[in-house]
Amino acid sequence: MKQSIKTVGWSLAIFVAFYLILYFSTERYRCVSMDILPHWSYFWSLKPVTVIALFIALVFCFVAVFASRKFRWGMPVSALVLLSLLLFYRHIIIQSRGSSACGSCANHMHHICSYFTQWAEFDKPSASTRLPNSTEFQDFLDMLATNGYPHLKDQNCAGYRLSTLKTGYAFVGGGLSLNTVIEKQPLLAFCDAACHPKPFDRLQHAMIGTGSTPDGGNTDELVALIKNAIRQAQSGEVPYSLEAVEVMKEQLRKRGR
Repeated sequence: MKQSIKTVGWSLAIFVAFYLILYFSTERYRCVSMDILPHWSYFWSLKPVTVIALFIALVFCFVAVFASRKFRWGMPVSALVLLSLLLFYRHIIIQSRGSSACGSCANHMHHICSYFTQWAEFDKPSASTRLPNSTEFQDFLDMLATNGYPHLKDQNCAGYRLSTLKTGYAFVGGGLSLNTVIEKQPLLAFCDAACHPKPFDRLQHAMIGTGSTPDGGNTDELVALIKNAIRQAQSGEVPYSLEAVEVMKEQLRKRGR
């Protein structure tokens, strides 16, 4: 009886360790759209196969403990199989979250574009009003918040946890007057390269002027938008700040361009 209790105890302990390692090694890939879920439940939000996978891991924990007691080779073989399961499940979770981030990114940027369009074209602020003189998109969202448009979590880039930027968006419209934004329709913000690592870089989005829907696409299309904005800055067509131009150049380097 005591032996059985020990077997169950060790099996559960190994499974908990397995789960925690899996949890913390994939947490940074957690898509913003999953933030509404309790932390203990978000594995179950992926696919039913995840539940089955964890059940298999739990069963194997029992097998591993039993084999390590009965066979000399049981411990190393069991450890190798558990490590293989861990790496396999981690890969599946990261792939699923990357795909989810690709699919939900447009919705997040669309909310912001809609708010900005409504404020700029319908609330009729002064044409001389300037966007925050900053390269942090959070400051832009704070400006909208002071005008009655609250900042919600779903206004962050879907993959913002992978970025060093607060929201996952690079902001390059700092200091531009509202009049310039309306007339020139320049590039204002776009997804940080870190938010959409390969192979999840097929859907990246950008905020163009007062357009109510986001622009963008794959890496090549977003790079074209950034290069055009740099050209506009160099020609004087759009008075981007020096800091904004540096941000754009840095984003090109991050994308290998």
